[in-house]
Amino acid sequence: MTATSITYVRRGELQNFFMDFPNNKELTLDFATLAPEERGGTAKKFLAASAVSCFCSALSGALLARGAEYSEIRGSASVETGLDDKKRARVQKIILHVEVVMSDDFEDVFERCKKIMEPGCLITASLEPGIRVEHKVRLIHE
Repeated sequence: MTATSITYVRRGELQNFFMDFPNNKELTLDFATLAPEERGGTAKKFLAASAVSCFCSALSGALLARGAEYSEIRGSASVETGLDDKKRARVQKIILHVEVVMSDDFEDVFERCKKIMEPGCLITASLEPGIRVEHKVRLIHE
């Protein structure tokens, strides 16, 4: 089993996340210039970022392992929230929209990799069944 560690420190309106990347160890959020009503949703945004980053990275790996070349992978994630049966706020669904920009020459490989990715990636598969995750993946022809 492998473990990843992230350290969080908050000092007033500064939030720092310390990670074990060799070249980019710190992410800082500064809420000092934001109105209080604009500060919410940080955790949902990080959850969405983790899901889309993981999915796109896994898709990239699948494509490259099969010799496909692409010029760009872009993704977005939306998070839907609601209340559970105990009236607690919960993330209920994440929808990933992913586009791969590549030549028609690799369309067959793209379709195979899209099928391979149907069960999701490490993060999205780990969230289910508690959080439904939809993957909407499409090819953009160069």
